[in-house]
Amino acid sequence: MMTPLLRAPQLAQGRDPAGTHQVVTHGPTRMQSELCKGRPLATRNLTAMDDLIIARIVHVVAVLFWIGGVAFVTTVVMPSIRKGFLSEDKRAAFHGIEGRFAWQARIWVALAGASGFWMVYRAGLWTRYADPHFWWMHAMLLVWLLFATMLFVVEPLFLHRRMANSSRSPDFRWIERMHWLLLILSLIAMVGAIGGSHGLF
Repeated sequence: MMTPLLRAPQLAQGRDPAGTHQVVTHGPTRMQSELCKGRPLATRNLTAMDDLIIARIVHVVAVLFWIGGVAFVTTVVMPSIRKGFLSEDKRAAFHGIEGRFAWQARIWVALAGASGFWMVYRAGLWTRYADPHFWWMHAMLLVWLLFATMLFVVEPLFLHRRMANSSRSPDFRWIERMHWLLLILSLIAMVGAIGGSHGLF
């Protein structure tokens, strides 16, 4: 999920040109500094902090497609399968859609986990897991572990085999409830991460 790395710009105190009184200003960002130097950002060399920026971009995009896909499956696809809108054969419809979405979800979950780990490692944020004020970091990790376990262990090794060998139709109401539970937990973690990274919590 969304790991905070850069807070709002720190206030810097100084004096006006006349030296009559103190003024409080925001320090220039790196982008402003580069532009003031006349060097376009696209042509400058990578710095030590640019890997964090790239990791954050990858992280946000991965979470966008991951949780967005879960929301679409939960609120649109599963109810449509359960009510028979997509096909009379609910099992075939479920396997067809789930098979297309699962491999995409695995990619996005893996990218979100790898980029999140890199940001925590590079920024030295391990101590936050010992601080209850950063509960949303625990929530992000918990949600990621739940999805990673489901996508990489439970579904391919147990769930698919059980459904294939079962003569009974899957209980789509139960599957839909589980999707709703995972979606709600994901939204809580996302709200906590966005608010926490901006100092709300």
